[in-house]
Amino acid sequence: MQSAVADGVSTSLALSAGALEANPMAVTSPLGILALTGAKIGLVKFADRLPENEKRLVIKTTSAVWGGAAVNNLMVIMSAAPAVAIGAGVVAGVMWWMHSTKVYAQADREIAAREEKLQQEANQPTVAAME
Repeated sequence: MQSAVADGVSTSLALSAGALEANPMAVTSPLGILALTGAKIGLVKFADRLPENEKRLVIKTTSAVWGGAAVNNLMVIMSAAPAVAIGAGVVAGVMWWMHSTKVYAQADREIAAREEKLQQEANQPTVAAME
């Protein structure tokens, strides 16, 4: 959701600074940008209901794309050459994708360790004290 908002805010800033929207399907009015940002947030909320692997794929992909777009927009605001702005956006998106993959892998290891510990505790015999 943060990358969706970052993309929306940075797009608004770039447009107000005189940039042109490269996506012909994007609505460039303030209300249109707000509606598109809301739709992006809705997509993330929908992804929360998907099975874990599908959820992760949607969140990783959208975060990488929208985060990369936000970096591109910031570069445009700073008057970077188009190739530099696009390149920075692509690099940022790829880096975020790779980072997300590592975060999910770490989370999987932590979950597996907790489950293994619970399983070991469940398999330990209990001793009852008799008085």
